[in-house]
This record gives sequence, structure tokens and C-alpha cells, in this order.
Amino acid sequence: MFGLSKRHIFLLALLLVALGVYYFPRYYASHNKAGKTIDIEALTTEAHAGSADAQARLGSYYFTGLPLHHKNFEKDYQKSIYWLRQAADQGHVGALGKLGFMYMNGEGVEKNIDRGLYWYERASKKGNAEVATHLGSLYYTGTSTEINYDKAFSLFLLGAENGNMDATYYLGVSYKYGNGIDRNHEKAFGYLTKAVQKNIGQETYSYANYELGSMYEKGHGVEKDYNKAYEHFEIAASEGNVPALYALGYAYYMGYGTSKNNFRAGEYFQKAWEKGYVHASKVLEKTRIRCNWELKNPNASNSDHCEILKGVNYQKSKSANK
Repeated sequence: MFGLSKRHIFLLALLLVALGVYYFPRYYASHNKAGKTIDIEALTTEAHAGSADAQARLGSYYFTGLPLHHKNFEKDYQKSIYWLRQAADQGHVGALGKLGFMYMNGEGVEKNIDRGLYWYERASKKGNAEVATHLGSLYYTGTSTEINYDKAFSLFLLGAENGNMDATYYLGVSYKYGNGIDRNHEKAFGYLTKAVQKNIGQETYSYANYELGSMYEKGHGVEKDYNKAYEHFEIAASEGNVPALYALGYAYYMGYGTSKNNFRAGEYFQKAWEKGYVHASKVLEKTRIRCNWELKNPNASNSDHCEILKGVNYQKSKSANK
């Protein structure tokens, strides 16, 4: 009941894709703390002298611009590409990744997916863990390229080996669903457990907890434990994970890991429905049909579904008053 469909795997990976290689502005922001003036002239001299790091920094500054107190310095995409290419030709991993980002997203250059993938591949081979993980997510979901689980898995391994914890999460789901590697629930559980204990992105953290919850619920790779399943679903839901909202609704309906509470089940089913979760829509429709039957048969021993609808209507009212 709680298993993650391929659609949800796609949506999850898409979260990472939507961020792009988010470190692009972040990486060089650390070199330009608020109020600190960058000596562009000295940096340019270093870049002309062949310093790959200076070339990459200069290329980044020309792409993002500098704070207002840096007079006579404006964004210049042509100069940005020029200096990033100079750094990339020397194998600078940051420049390689940023060129991939620019071509993939058409920022500062004409969008060119093939060129973007080319630069991403080079950055990955040089050990850029974030780029390797991001590129893996593209192959995993078929975003901007064809689905290739084998390539995705190799890239996730590369990312994890170089310290990217989001890649550790992706290895977990790859093993869980048998994408790019033989299905192995024990290894999946190990990677997912490691992922939630480390510093990973918020969206990835929420999905990792959801996946662990589903494994505890089903007893896949670990002994079945409804209490732990509920705990992980609750964490995931608190981080905005939509499938976890539905999972909590079902947990309340069945009394898995918590006391049976049909009213609360209705609240969570409605929350999931409001977020566009398809399974919740189907459950609510069936609930309405069964509640109508219960109302027509007052002597029926089961009135669970009408109680669920009370929770649904309560949540509707809360949402409408926000």
C-alpha cells in the first residue's frame, strides 16, 4: 500500500533536477562574502597568468555579477564563457560543472543539451560529486536524455564515493526498485538508513524517510515494524512529502504504528488529495460510496467510512480558511 510508484520516483528525482546544479552560485558565494570587495584587477592578472581557479572564479563573477559596491563591473556572458572554458581546459572541476549547467539551462548561452551533457560527463569523471549525482538523476528520470539506469547507477556510485549523500539516497532507491542493479532490499535499506543520518537535501531527506517507512511497513530488507514505519512517515510528511501524507492516513485507518483513528485518517487522505496525490483521490471516492451505503444501512456494524469523511470535511474547512 505504501510502495513508491515509478511516477513518484520520477517526481522525486525531478526535485533534484529542478534545482539544477545548485552549487553554481553557492560555490563562489563563499569567495565573496557580503561587504568584501573582490580585487578584480588582481584576479584578472592571475587568470591571464594561467591560474585555473582564478579563471573559474572570474568566469563565475562575469556570469552572476558582483555586489553594487563593485563599480565598473557588469555581467558579461561572453567573458564568463571564455574564462570558464579556459579553466575547464585545465580540468577545473567547478568550471566543467558550471559550463554544463549553463548549456543545459540556456543561461548565458544558447541552450544545447548535448553540450551540457558533455560538460557534465567531464565534470563527473573528474570527481565532481554533485554534478555526478545530478547527471545520474537526469539518466534515472529520462530528463533531457533517454532513461539509462545503468549509467545512472554508475554515476550515483561515483557521487557517493566522493561524499555526496544525495547519491547515497539514490543508490538506496536503485537497489530497492532494481533500477540499474539487481534488486536487493538489504542493501537498499542500508543506503537509505545511511542517507537519513547524514547531511542530505531536504527533499531527498523526506523521500528517504518515506522509503524507509515503506520498507518497515512491508518488512523488506528489515524486520516488519509498524511503529518505525509510522515514525519515518511522520518525519517525511513534516518535510512536505506527499506520499507520506497518504501513508499516514492509511496508518491511522489500519491502526499501524498508532491507534486506529478514522477521523485522522480522513484528514491525512484529504491533505494528500489537496497536494494532487492520485491514490488519495481514488480512496476518497470509494469512501464516499461506502459512507452512503452505511447511511442507508443504519444497522450496519461498520461506520468507518462516514467517520473518515468527517475528517475529510474538517481538513477541507481548515484549508479553505487559510
